[in-house]
Amino acid sequence: MELTLKQKSYIYGLLGTDGWYNRGTICIELSKTDKDIVEKLHILLPKSSIYYRKRDTNFKENYECYRWCSNKELADILLSMGYPIEDKTNTLNIPTTEYDELSFWRGVLDGDGSYCIRKARERLQPMINLTTKSEALRNSFCNFAYKITGYTYNPQRNKRDNIYNIGITGNRAIQITKMLYNNIDETDLYIDRKYQKMKEILTFENQVPTTTEKQRYRMEDFIPYFQRDMKNKQIAEILNCSSETVGRWKKRYNQLIENEAPAKYKECGDML
Repeated sequence: MELTLKQKSYIYGLLGTDGWYNRGTICIELSKTDKDIVEKLHILLPKSSIYYRKRDTNFKENYECYRWCSNKELADILLSMGYPIEDKTNTLNIPTTEYDELSFWRGVLDGDGSYCIRKARERLQPMINLTTKSEALRNSFCNFAYKITGYTYNPQRNKRDNIYNIGITGNRAIQITKMLYNNIDETDLYIDRKYQKMKEILTFENQVPTTTEKQRYRMEDFIPYFQRDMKNKQIAEILNCSSETVGRWKKRYNQLIENEAPAKYKECGDML
């Protein structure tokens, strides 16, 4: 089995949120609408299994879906990465071994997240939402969002379901969406339906109102992207600034590295 780190990370995120462990395999059941990701997984892992089902649920009669079950080899790989067998709903978190952060969160949002356009204050704006019962996953996602947007999120459990509904709107939603789908290629995994929604969100890039004050940047805003050796133009598009601004900050960053950067910048490390 020749899976890339990005593929394993995505599968961990998707099956971690929407799957379950069953006697040496890990399974997932998705609506007929998302059949594409089931087929992608089966092509990638031909020893896996696909089952078509039609059944009545609490929400819909004659619900059509596909169940996909991995082989034991993939299950062992995911377990070695920290996939929780028991009480996954409450204990799921990022992998305990090396993983690709962007691919993992794309998988998580494909499983228990959503991309949408909502109406707020008589204006349409993009939104990303993640629903989880796991406090550990909640904390990790908020940290991930902070590293990209610089905004601190502190969602609380709702009283009805005791779960976290983490909503990110406007330009911050656009920033995160662009990072998650930045430079994906034919080997990357994603659900087509959410990929199309991502493209819809990005059409709002120049429509979402921003503050009238001039954006003030910090070194910490740029370090995650410098660490990934991204081009100035790509960083500028994500942070909504000019390539010249990125260039000035990169020059300062390189000077800091040459002169042994302060500890607080070293801690930024591989933020992404």
